[in-house]
Amino acid sequence: MFNLSMKPFSKLRKRSNTFRHKLCHRASVITSHFNASAVPVPAKPLHPEPAFTVDHFLERLMESKSSIDSGISSKDSHSTISEGSLTLETIPTQCFKQILSYIPAEEIPALRTVSKYFDQTIQREHASLQKIEVDALHVARAPDNGDVVRVGAQGIKCEMSLRNVNRPLRMVHAQQVSLYRLTIESKDIQYLHRAFPYHVVEMRFIECYFKINSNDLAIMVNHWKLESVEFHNCQWTDYAISEFHKNYIVEDRFFTMNSQLDFICFDFSLIDEKELGFTDKLGCFFTRPILPSSLIFNNCRTCITVKTLFAAVSAYLESLPSRHTHFYMWSFGKIVESRDNILAAFARLSAKPTVQTVSPNGRLEFTFHAGAGCPPLHLVVDLDEPEDDIDYDDEDYTDLYSQGTLDLSTGTVKAAKRLQ
Repeated sequence: MFNLSMKPFSKLRKRSNTFRHKLCHRASVITSHFNASAVPVPAKPLHPEPAFTVDHFLERLMESKSSIDSGISSKDSHSTISEGSLTLETIPTQCFKQILSYIPAEEIPALRTVSKYFDQTIQREHASLQKIEVDALHVARAPDNGDVVRVGAQGIKCEMSLRNVNRPLRMVHAQQVSLYRLTIESKDIQYLHRAFPYHVVEMRFIECYFKINSNDLAIMVNHWKLESVEFHNCQWTDYAISEFHKNYIVEDRFFTMNSQLDFICFDFSLIDEKELGFTDKLGCFFTRPILPSSLIFNNCRTCITVKTLFAAVSAYLESLPSRHTHFYMWSFGKIVESRDNILAAFARLSAKPTVQTVSPNGRLEFTFHAGAGCPPLHLVVDLDEPEDDIDYDDEDYTDLYSQGTLDLSTGTVKAAKRLQ
């Protein structure tokens, strides 16, 4: 079989002895590089060749002289082995990937600095390589250069432009991603999706500056299929707001496209009050089988009415016992409703609130209990105008005990205390 394959090459037959010597020398180089034992190669079996392995690749190098001279060509090979040179770059990509599979994921990013071939191959084949699992990943704008971002995680630190930030993050899989003080335009959405092309559990936007409208924001968040999303003291440009009717930075479409969300927070406690375009269509968000554990609108105004409040509490009272959260915390921000309308609507519920707190600044706090096995519901509403004409001394709350007071700044429930 070997002689038949060499018939077309008359010149090679004349140099067969010299070529065998070179072949043995090259095989010994590869054998020593992979720390493999130089054992005699058995005769080529008559049955079909087995699956590709490193050992089988070395056997083929020592068996076939023609494959070395003409170069190894396959659909997974991006380099050839020539007669004058024999380097690591001549290894087929499939063989290279199999070698990297034995290397811990934490050490693979450092191999990119070995050579250009290592960098290109690892970047190209990142989908099939092991990933570094991290709990939290932080991406922040560099203070001295607005076009550069800093990436930090467990054992990962780098600094580069947002356009190229996907390169070091291809080998990372994060559960929580926090973005600090980034300016997000339409082109940056593509960069972020390319940097995190997988399901992210929690995403936090902290003091970010958005140059996109409400529709683009909903599409961006929908890409990651988030379970939790938080916006803390973020700003929107006037241009992005003017693209949407009624000048709202966020509207009902945000919840329509991201119905899987379990924790939602819009917090503007450190900046001026914002106006969100959420209407009574938000009530459809509470018709799903699993209710959101937290819904927080802090220092913002919404367009919802008592109709949404009644639908949300009714859905809670009719829900089945749940164990995925210890309590439900819903704060609907500032709405245009009177205290009497809210109390009259809650009076029609099947279960009355166990705790009812009325603050002089126009805040109403309620606690509901649906029954055994169901976590309590803490509901907070800020009225549009403080009702100064209410005489709070007429109502006696001395016999009521609060089972938990909502703290919007920390998102926790404080210990029980007696209402005075």
